[in-house]
Amino acid sequence: MKKLTLISLFIFWAFVTSLFTAGFALQEKTNNPTPQNNPAQLIAQGTILTKEELAKHASASSCWLLIDKKIYDVTSYLNQHPGDADTILPTCGTDATRAYSTKGRTTSPSPHSQNAHELLKAYYIGDLGQEAIAVAPTASPTTKPQSNTPATQPTAPSTQPNASVALSIQEIAKHNIAQDCWMIVNNNVYNVTSYLPRHPGGTSAILRYCGKDGGAAFEGLPHSTNAHQLLASFFVGAVGQVANTQTIQQTTSPTVPVGASNNRGDDDEDDD
Repeated sequence: MKKLTLISLFIFWAFVTSLFTAGFALQEKTNNPTPQNNPAQLIAQGTILTKEELAKHASASSCWLLIDKKIYDVTSYLNQHPGDADTILPTCGTDATRAYSTKGRTTSPSPHSQNAHELLKAYYIGDLGQEAIAVAPTASPTTKPQSNTPATQPTAPSTQPNASVALSIQEIAKHNIAQDCWMIVNNNVYNVTSYLPRHPGGTSAILRYCGKDGGAAFEGLPHSTNAHQLLASFFVGAVGQVANTQTIQQTTSPTVPVGASNNRGDDDEDDD
């Protein structure tokens, strides 16, 4: 009987010990979660950023650019580029300094905006001839382009749910501020409020046309197909017609058509 009691106690303490061990292991795992896949880990430690190494990254799956002796991994930005990925792809793995400074134009070259320069910094991985830095926020850059006006949340229309709004010139003129910006392009009305902070040319480039006809300004620039698709996602209705407030509310967070960029600017003053 005594022997049976000792065996029972031994089994009991073994069970308690295993519970404590499992508990400590679980706590250790909680306190030290498995590291998430960091794009920087894709660059081998100690990699020297030579032109030979640069040339290896010349495709859509791995696109590095050399600009002013600095190297940028813009792979994740290709599909966000307002001028389409095809405008960047030919320069992947090469010295893209001239293409970047002129937007690839041989006639009437145009420099990128300050917002574009700020965005580019987010993809920096090191200087030519130096060792790659430890952080390369390729998949989700933390640096975002700064607008000239602080980003604000769009103000919801002041009309009642399910009501209708006549898109008269007088009504459109009421929406003339950064928090509520409507613009006319080709006799159509667009609610571009939520897009203002993301415009690569700066908020002020659009703000001056809030509540007005901005068609001449929009058509005066060689906008890409992406730009036109993106603009369509903010469509409210035609001037003189009636729009439902539900439609207007949908334009504050539009569904962007396939192929259009929802993360960056849409026009020729792009963010690459």
